[in-house]
Order: sequence, then structure tokens, then C-alpha cells
Amino acid sequence: MLISKLISAKIFNQNKIGIHLLISTLVVLILNIYPTRAIALDNRSPQNISSLERKIAKSYSGKFCNAIAMGVSEDGALAMAVAENLDPSFNPGLWLELILSGDKNVKEVEQNNVTNLASTYVIRDCGYPIGLSGEQGHDEFMARLTSKIEELS
Repeated sequence: MLISKLISAKIFNQNKIGIHLLISTLVVLILNIYPTRAIALDNRSPQNISSLERKIAKSYSGKFCNAIAMGVSEDGALAMAVAENLDPSFNPGLWLELILSGDKNVKEVEQNNVTNLASTYVIRDCGYPIGLSGEQGHDEFMARLTSKIEELS
């Protein structure tokens, strides 16, 4: 009798672990299949954006998001990101481009594409903590970035 109780308790505990494992696996699969936050911006397809424009946009967004993560205000982070990107020599991703063609190609990039893509990266990477999301957040940040670039140029 005691042995049968121990065996049934052991089987019950194994089933309990198995059920927890099954539920955990299902939760992970569902979260991967249906992400909780997604941004789909129809007319902002990065297909015709050059590699150089992507590098510059990633530099803007990376520096902005890093500054936000360190506790700098949004305006301060934006000013810092723009100031550091006005001179291409502050962007290690552009150094090879600068060596090969000087800053000619960097100055010829379509600034609208860069600000558009940088805004998309910011919304994706650090927009949620600062209250920016979706198309409205994208447009708001793009306007702020564009005005800050014009102000500091």
C-alpha cells in the first residue's frame, strides 16, 4: 500500500513536471509566432536605400538609443546623435567608405532616406520606453531629427 502510494506520487510529480514543460513550450512558441509588438510602415520600404544610407541611419539610431539608455534626455540624446554624425569620421562604420572615396559619397546620400530609416530603427530599438510607437511616433521622431540636423548643420 505504501509502495503504491509512493509510486503514484512519483508518477504524479513526473506528470506535473511534464505539464509545466508542455505549457512553457507552448507559451514560447506562441510568443515567437505572434510577437507582442510589431511595426509595419507601408510606404517606408528600405529596399531602395543604399548600404551607406543604412550605415548612417544605424549610427544615428544607435547613438540616440545608447544615450537614452544612459539616462540622457531625449533632446540631449538627439543633439548628441546628430552632432556626432555631422562629421563622418565619428562613425566607424563609414571609415572604409571614407578611405575609398573620401566624404564625397557620404555627402551625396539622400538625407530624407537616412532620417526615415533612422526613425524606423529608433522606433524599433528604443521607441517603446520613450513613448514612441507606430507611424505617429515614427513621423514625430523623423520631424524632430530633421529639424535638429538643420539646426546643427
